[in-house]
Amino acid sequence: MKSFQPHATVSRSRVELTADFNSPVTNRVLEYWNSVRGTRPRPRLRDIDLMDIYEVAPTVIIRDMIDGGEEFLCRYWGTELVQFFGFDGTGKLLADCYSPASAAVLRRRMMMAIENDLPVRVAGVTDLVDTDMPRTYEGIWLAILDEDDAAVHALAAFDTGYGLTPADEARHAEAENVDAIEYPDT
Repeated sequence: MKSFQPHATVSRSRVELTADFNSPVTNRVLEYWNSVRGTRPRPRLRDIDLMDIYEVAPTVIIRDMIDGGEEFLCRYWGTELVQFFGFDGTGKLLADCYSPASAAVLRRRMMMAIENDLPVRVAGVTDLVDTDMPRTYEGIWLAILDEDDAAVHALAAFDTGYGLTPADEARHAEAENVDAIEYPDT
């Protein structure tokens, strides 16, 4: 049996806590998340129905926190992301899909969403093994509650057709690696 080989190897991203997004995909997911949370700071997992946002569901990821955030299991991985990243993450842990450095970066993004009241915006460039062309995206990470109102799930969406704005481009002028991703002070 062939072993799984991670495809997403390098990501250069700007990560920030904000409610300001540029992409129609990330704005649609934020609008939906806000509508289903009601008066709570975050919606519960049972409130999320991907059929409500079927037009962007292929860009969505839902991950479940394990061991207090040491690992995350992928509950749902949209079909558009299979094409973008080159693999299907459904049912896989971060460690199954990414290098240890990349997994740590993604874990930090999800924990930012889980630990804060604001969404996490990611604008970035991912270089893939399968292609010589870097691909740009805007992503959103949001926290989802379990039945006991603990934030233990992360909802994300990525607009893989998003062209970086001039401000985003300026942030990517210097090559970065996964260890040099910018995070705000939280």
